[in-house]
Amino acid sequence: MDLGISGKRAIVAGASSGLGLSAARALVAEGVRVVVGSRTAARIEAAAADLGPSAIPLVGDVGTPEGATAFAEAAVEALRGVDIVVTNAGGPPAGTFASTPLDAYP
Repeated sequence: MDLGISGKRAIVAGASSGLGLSAARALVAEGVRVVVGSRTAARIEAAAADLGPSAIPLVGDVGTPEGATAFAEAAVEALRGVDIVVTNAGGPPAGTFASTPLDAYP
């Protein structure tokens, strides 16, 4: 599929696995240069290596306002601008809204 985004710059948080990694993979496949982020250096470096040279690994924790700001600023600097942002982070455990206690949400 050609989404017409080749050459764009993207930030994907929580990209070491799951939905974030899948989003990063789809963006790279479309020709997008992507900063991929995670709290764990080894995991995000492995993910970026798997994604190829269009992926730039960045360690950061977007689970706090301060961490999210620092991550976003570093990512924008690495890309020299940004066109696409995928906000993603680990969420509550699997279950329904009704069965998940409020304190399980980050």
